[in-house]
Amino acid sequence: MKRSTLRSWRVPALCGAILVAAVLVYGWLPVSPRLIAVAVRAVGPRPVYRLLSDDDVRWERIVAGVETGDAAWLRAAVALYPALDTHPGEEMFAAVSTVLEIDPSGAFGTLLPRYGPEVVCGGPWGEDPMTPAKARRRLAIVRALPAEAETAEAASGCQRVAEAVVRAAEGGRLGGW
Repeated sequence: MKRSTLRSWRVPALCGAILVAAVLVYGWLPVSPRLIAVAVRAVGPRPVYRLLSDDDVRWERIVAGVETGDAAWLRAAVALYPALDTHPGEEMFAAVSTVLEIDPSGAFGTLLPRYGPEVVCGGPWGEDPMTPAKARRRLAIVRALPAEAETAEAASGCQRVAEAVVRAAEGGRLGGW
């Protein structure tokens, strides 16, 4: 690739990254999964997460979006995953753990590869205790998911985690996961 070609894409990319950062910092646009995706591609997940999680209203909107099970919000949760830490990160884990009951295929196909079976198929990550009935319902959802060849190992991991949660909930040993 020619040097001039390399430079020709650097300037627009840098301008785009600055614009995305300014939009996030100053709240010029409402937070959307599309904006998060663009921002993560432009500047990486850590700076985006830091900016979003510092604003409680914005962060609550993101967490609520993930809890809907909407595919775009699930992809945003995956994009932010490498940066999650501390309390806001725990809120995202709690939101991700609820998606299994709302959109099992989205939870399995989009979230499971990044968040793993403990978060997606386990639970609870939130403040709600896991009742035996809820644990059994989640296990039934996991068992009903189609186990395709490329996802068989993940499905097996999910089932093991869900079975452990049922045993713990039935034994009264699970107030929080």
